[in-house]
Amino acid sequence: MGLALSGIPANAVKAFATYAIPPGFDLFGLIFGGGARFAGTSPANDVPGTFRNSTVTLFDAVAGYDFAKLDPRIAGMRFQANVTNLLDRNDQSCQAGFCYRGQPR
Repeated sequence: MGLALSGIPANAVKAFATYAIPPGFDLFGLIFGGGARFAGTSPANDVPGTFRNSTVTLFDAVAGYDFAKLDPRIAGMRFQANVTNLLDRNDQSCQAGFCYRGQPR
């Protein structure tokens, strides 16, 4: 068993769900959802035991509208807005001695 790769967390979990309002309801066509991404600690460089990247949990959201309610011929055409890092968490990850800022909102 060798050393863990720097910047690669041993544990990572992602979960995302969306919901579309079904036909027959006033808000038919509306789509919304959200999710979370978790990354555990990881070595920040290739020297064992020096320093580690901290854990990070980021939240994402989506909202959209399917235009099928307006005209069934254009079913599938939709407007959608995605938001990553919803809480605008400032994080960084180091790998092989170089550090990188996480994507802001």
